[in-house]
Amino acid sequence: MIVPLLLIAVGFLYSYGLKFKGRRFRLKAGCGVKNVVIGLSWSLSITLSLETFDFPIFSFYFLKLFVNSAIFDLKDIDRDEILTLPKLLGKYFKVFLSFLNMVAHMMALFHFHPVLISSFVLTQIAILIDERKARIIVDSEPTLSALLCLLLRSYP
Repeated sequence: MIVPLLLIAVGFLYSYGLKFKGRRFRLKAGCGVKNVVIGLSWSLSITLSLETFDFPIFSFYFLKLFVNSAIFDLKDIDRDEILTLPKLLGKYFKVFLSFLNMVAHMMALFHFHPVLISSFVLTQIAILIDERKARIIVDSEPTLSALLCLLLRSYP
């Protein structure tokens, strides 16, 4: 019950914000905040859905979803009127994402699973290729991971 309420509350604060003493506060306001909100809200939702809170799983999904959402910021770099991570970091943006991607997957190593390896490889490819093609990889990663799981089950 708490997970849907969490997502609704975060979505509202992100989109509309709150007015307090004549000032409006929005989660969307700062550089990288959107990426943190996406990573935090979804990783909390995933880990709160488990029987017990698992910090490595939370950390993995937070970093993974942060990176995935940041990849989408590349497409708007020329049109964005606000300061985004790609604008702030410039040519180092992809190095930053690659580092976070490696950290996320290194943290998940003790939960070793081939899907985590494919997740790392697909995300790394998405970071390094053209932004338009990267969206296809990021969007299709869950499907590709599920197919990998099915293939691995077929072969003992």
